[in-house]
Amino acid sequence: MRIDTYKLPARDGYPLAVTAFRPARPRYSLLMNGATGVGQRFYKSFAEHAASRGAWVFTYDYRGIAASRASDWTGAAPTMAHWGSIDQASLLDHLPGDLPLALLGHSVGGQLPGLADNVGRIRGLLGVAAQSGYWRLWPALQQPRLAFNWYAAIPLLSRACGQLPGWLIGGEALPREVALEWARWCRTPAFISTTDGKAWRPHFAQLQAPARFLAITDDQAFGPRRAVEALAGFYTAAEREVLSVDPADWALRKLGHFGFFRRDTPRALWNQQLDWLESALGLQPLGAVGRSDARDAFSQTIPMRAEG
Repeated sequence: MRIDTYKLPARDGYPLAVTAFRPARPRYSLLMNGATGVGQRFYKSFAEHAASRGAWVFTYDYRGIAASRASDWTGAAPTMAHWGSIDQASLLDHLPGDLPLALLGHSVGGQLPGLADNVGRIRGLLGVAAQSGYWRLWPALQQPRLAFNWYAAIPLLSRACGQLPGWLIGGEALPREVALEWARWCRTPAFISTTDGKAWRPHFAQLQAPARFLAITDDQAFGPRRAVEALAGFYTAAEREVLSVDPADWALRKLGHFGFFRRDTPRALWNQQLDWLESALGLQPLGAVGRSDARDAFSQTIPMRAEG
């Protein structure tokens, strides 16, 4: 496997930091969209494992965070919409055209595909703890905390500091307009929306491929199942399913919002999802190792019909 790091000019010229994990004989391309404020380095262990199975994996940092901070940028201030409509779309432009293409999105990374005008290239989508962020989709006991964040803490801090400090979200600092747009979306029932609150779904219906969304059972703080199901509903033309993953089924004490990608996660769990992704692309899965180590974690499968 060869690992290359480089800067890719986005469609508007913004320099994006990219890492490519290339196996000797690539079977397909896999674009990995990270979570809000999470640098691409967090996904290195999973990317290397996927590459060992034949995926040509591309990770990157969205504009304005981690290695994609560009202090000399004179164009438009980064927004969350830019992450999907320009940054992600530029990566999809860049990926090899002669290989089937899959996308794995963690949290916001599973929301962004519907913002890219070339989302139709994707032949398989795996969302991990990806959700609609509308705060009333959370359990009632958590709603006061979320309302405080979206209506007060995040907007006030972002304006006062010129960015959202990383300590507040436990990750990279967010550019001011990214944080303000994120907060506005999470206050709005439609979630991804225009400034007047109308649903904004520019390219969601162009994804006409298998799409699997993992709801982690102990991820109530960031991705409760109801919110995961709501996001799945955005992809009206996809072959959708929402699946529950219980850490106990993998002899784990917890997974939470980030545990799926940690380096000590059972490879059997990763392999199970990569098997599905490879099948979605029409490839013969390489086969998971250690299947007998875990019970079926997906007993709560809910196929979803296309709407509209």
